[in-house]
Amino acid sequence: MVLDAAGASFVCATGSFNTATKLGQPAPIMRRPLAQFECEATAERIRHKIVAFSREGLWFARQVPLGEARQQIRAWQHNYNHHRPHAGLGNIPPVEFMAQKRLEMPAA
Repeated sequence: MVLDAAGASFVCATGSFNTATKLGQPAPIMRRPLAQFECEATAERIRHKIVAFSREGLWFARQVPLGEARQQIRAWQHNYNHHRPHAGLGNIPPVEFMAQKRLEMPAA
């Protein structure tokens, strides 16, 4: 065993095994398949969640799908023009500023 050849032992703080003893030596060998199974099960769960989220239109990759990007841009433009106050316009949104300017303009 590698630990024996190196003169090292592994003591688990949460479990009850010590590789320096005869009883604890098979513990890492028995736990390896369980750790592999847990890793594969976790990866499979994550893959399923990503697929489910992508079906709902949510995306976790770096590139956002074009349709979702367009929707986000439209939402940002609406917020920028209708709700966000602008200091250069007297702390009111551009839509309100334009409405006030139309009222101030004399009829021709």
